[in-house]
Amino acid sequence: MPNFIDLTGQKFGRWTVISRAPDQILSGKSATSWNCVCDCGKEKIVKGSSLKSGKSVSCGCYSSELKSARITKWHEENKPDVVRTSERLHNIWKSMIQRCQNKNHKYYCYYGERGITVCKEWKSDYMAFREWALSNGWQEGLTIDRIDNDKPYCPENCRFATKKEQANNRRNNRYVEIKGERRTIAEWSDILDSVYTS
Repeated sequence: MPNFIDLTGQKFGRWTVISRAPDQILSGKSATSWNCVCDCGKEKIVKGSSLKSGKSVSCGCYSSELKSARITKWHEENKPDVVRTSERLHNIWKSMIQRCQNKNHKYYCYYGERGITVCKEWKSDYMAFREWALSNGWQEGLTIDRIDNDKPYCPENCRFATKKEQANNRRNNRYVEIKGERRTIAEWSDILDSVYTS
């Protein structure tokens, strides 16, 4: 019969052995067991053979951490541009939905109240909106603009424009037609300014 080895005070993985526990009877055989405490604070009776072989290294917290790390790694490798909600494009998406759906939004009267909506694809999926934006001219400094101000936010009716371009596309703009060409007063002003300063 092998000599008994006292494991009290020894550490196995995250387990620290506190004291001897009553032997467990497994498959008709007696198994030496120990009262152990995990690094996380959970206590459990563990077989001595499991401790010494490395079969048991924690109460289960270590396994959970490994699983979480694997999931995080998979996301990093398979979705390299998973986006943080702090990026400006996400704020544009969020504001677009708020203007059309939130009755308490300060601009709701110009959007949702007028029947302006956000297409189903964009409303339910920021990544779908982001993918469209990055493929359709998005860059810092631009804002989303509806081509037809009476139609919804959707891929067919949206573009990215400078603040100046967007200002020229407002519903309340006054238009002037000269020689069959219809433009806003601001646009004509820019054209005339370039003619006389060039």
